Amino acid sequence: MAVIDSKGGIHGTAGSVVYRSYGGMNIVQSRPRRFKQTEASHYRVIVILTAF
Repeated sequence: MAVIDSKGGIHGTAGSVVYRSYGGMNIVQSRPRRFKQTEASHYRVIVILTAF
C-alpha cells in the first residue's frame, strides 16, 4: 500500500509499481520480480559474505 507522507511524498507499493523518494525526487519503479533461490545460489552468497 502506498501512502502520502506529511511532506507530500508517496512511499510504498501500489499494484505493480513502487513509489519512493531519492535525492529529493519522487521515483516510480516497477516492482522487482520474485525469483526462486537455488541451493547453488545460496552457497554462492555464503562464500561471498565469508570472503570479507
